[in-house]
Amino acid sequence: LAGTDAFHSAAREKAFRNAWMPGVSLYWQPLPGFQLDAFARRSYRLPSFNDLYYSLMGNAALEPESARQAGLNLELSGGKGAWSGSLRLSPYFNRIDHKIVAIPTLSQFRWTMLNIGLVDVTGLDVKAAGGWQTADASLTLCLRYTFQQALDHSTPGSLTWGNQIPYIPRHSGSAGLSARWKKWTFQWDSSFSGTRWSRSANTEDYAIAPWTLSDASLGRDILLGSCRMRIGLYVGNVFNRPYEVVQGYPMPGTNALLSVELNW
Repeated sequence: LAGTDAFHSAAREKAFRNAWMPGVSLYWQPLPGFQLDAFARRSYRLPSFNDLYYSLMGNAALEPESARQAGLNLELSGGKGAWSGSLRLSPYFNRIDHKIVAIPTLSQFRWTMLNIGLVDVTGLDVKAAGGWQTADASLTLCLRYTFQQALDHSTPGSLTWGNQIPYIPRHSGSAGLSARWKKWTFQWDSSFSGTRWSRSANTEDYAIAPWTLSDASLGRDILLGSCRMRIGLYVGNVFNRPYEVVQGYPMPGTNALLSVELNW
């Protein structure tokens, strides 16, 4: 038995240290402002020292994470005068063996690292941006949307088969608006996350409510001889929306930060 244990230990140690990660990519630009690139590759992630040994949450039995990935990026861009715009579509598919995740155990204060045997991820990233710019002013709008279906396909017929894995929303996105007028700058960022689950069992008990969040900042540059001063005001969670990134841990409400920066 001791010899068998030593053999398995040596085999596992070798697997941790040897991996082929081939990849291939293709780029094509048939027209100005229109480009296409595609890729297929294998990636390999070793557990970190904290993943393996950190007090109370480390799991020394973690397997390395191996993924086969394929994706496509299609981008259109152009402009006329002071105006410009772009659109990017990025569908992808990942098949991940032994995906490494962190989840709570008996309480929210004790987490552990686990492997999910097989995860299939089908996704789409969409980014649309547009802007207007002159010498004294500019305005930029950027919209992002992500669809990510990350399903547990470890054990056919189990309660978790075909369920979304923990803490990955199917739908998420953001919108950002940036404006500049002479020495004034303004930034508005909004983001949203759809329903998520804290376990692979996608039941009501483990559901995390969707949320939206908005932040804003205002800045002013002032020249004081050879010194440049920037005064900024940042307001987080403008509308004081309650939300949780991790189940059981409410995030801060409205908060503000006033900053003064000097450069010379």
